[in-house]
Amino acid sequence: MLGKLTAPLEKMAPHDFKRKFHAWWEGEDYIPVPEEISDADLGETPRDAAPQTLAEDVLTMAIAQVIWGSGYLQPCTDKYLADMTHSLSLTSDTDLAILGAGLGGSARDLALQSGATICAYENNAATLAEAEKICAQTDAADSIALQSYDPNTVELPEQAYDALVSFERFFAVREKQRLLNQAELSLRPGGYLLITDYVSTNAEVDEGAWDHVLASADGEINLSSVEDYVTMISEAGFGLRVQEDITHDYLNLIQQGATCWTKLLTGLENADSAIQAKIFQAVGKEQALWAQRLEALQSGKLAVYRFLALKPGAAS
Repeated sequence: MLGKLTAPLEKMAPHDFKRKFHAWWEGEDYIPVPEEISDADLGETPRDAAPQTLAEDVLTMAIAQVIWGSGYLQPCTDKYLADMTHSLSLTSDTDLAILGAGLGGSARDLALQSGATICAYENNAATLAEAEKICAQTDAADSIALQSYDPNTVELPEQAYDALVSFERFFAVREKQRLLNQAELSLRPGGYLLITDYVSTNAEVDEGAWDHVLASADGEINLSSVEDYVTMISEAGFGLRVQEDITHDYLNLIQQGATCWTKLLTGLENADSAIQAKIFQAVGKEQALWAQRLEALQSGKLAVYRFLALKPGAAS
C-alpha cells in the first residue's frame, strides 16, 4: 500500500524494527539485514545497542502517514484537496500561502497540481523539520518554502500572496481575529482566503468539552461557531463568498482510514518488546482520537466548514 514508515522518518525504531514493520505492512517477506552491511550504511541504531526511547511526536507522525498518506497528519486525498481549492484557480503564476503546513503534504500536492509558488507556515518545530524532509524529496521542492511561525503573533508580509489557505488548523489558534487581519494584509487586492475548520454547532456545549476530542499538538483548543467565523472574516475586511458544510465529505475521509486502523492494531497486537508496545500504545491513542472526532461529527455537535472569502480590489 505504501512505505510511509520507512522514510523520511529515519529512526522509527532500533534493531531493524522499521524494516520488519514495513515488510509486514506491505505484505512482503522480511529479509534480515546481511551481516556485511553495517549499521552506519543503514543509518539505523546499531543492532547490539540498548533499546532507545521513541519520541511520541515521531510515532504520531509515522502513524498518521500510514493512515492518511505521506505528508499528512489528518484526512486528505488528492481529489479532496483539488475540490477544496478549485475556486482559487491556482496556476504557476500564483503565490500561495498555507497557514499550518503540517508535514507538508498539502504544500507538496498543491505545488505539483498547479505549479504555484508556495510559502508554507508551521508552528510545531518537530513537524516543520519533518515537512522539510518530505518537501525536499518532491519534484516541486524549488516551489516550496517552509517557515516557522506563531499563529498568534505572526506578522505576515504585506500584499505578498494571491491566495492564502488553512486546513483544519484555525481551531487551535487563540488570536483568530488577529490572524485573519494579518491574512487580509498579506493578500494582494482580489486575493482569496480559504479556510476549512472544525466549528461548534451547539452553543450549550462547554468549550472545554472539546479538549479531548480535538487534542492538538498546538496545545490549545479555541473552537468557534459558523456565526463567529462569518463575523471575524467580515471584520477582517473580506467579502465572504462561500460558507459550506463539508462534514459529510470529511466523515467519508475518516471512515476510509478504518481498514488501516484495523490492520495496524491487529498487526501490533502481540507486541513483544518495549518499542513495539510503545508503538501499539501510540496507534491505539491516535485511533481513539479519531474515533472520538468521528462520533462528535456524526452527533451534529461538531462540524467541518469551508469558508471562501475575497479581498476587495482588482479581479484575482
